[in-house]
Amino acid sequence: MATRRKPVERLAEGQEEMHEQRRKAHSSRRIRVEHGITHVKNWQALARRLAHREHIGETVQAVAAR
Repeated sequence: MATRRKPVERLAEGQEEMHEQRRKAHSSRRIRVEHGITHVKNWQALARRLAHREHIGETVQAVAAR
């Protein structure tokens, strides 16, 4: 048995534009945060790899390829 779909709520004509502006503003803030988190994760991975100096050439090439 298939589940029922949630009914679509329609916004008043004046509210649609305001909703779209808020959605875009939220999306812009969210993507900046996500990129920041990814940047930190990449540095953590690099820091772990830098402990093994004998493989530094491979590490640099891997990071440069991104």
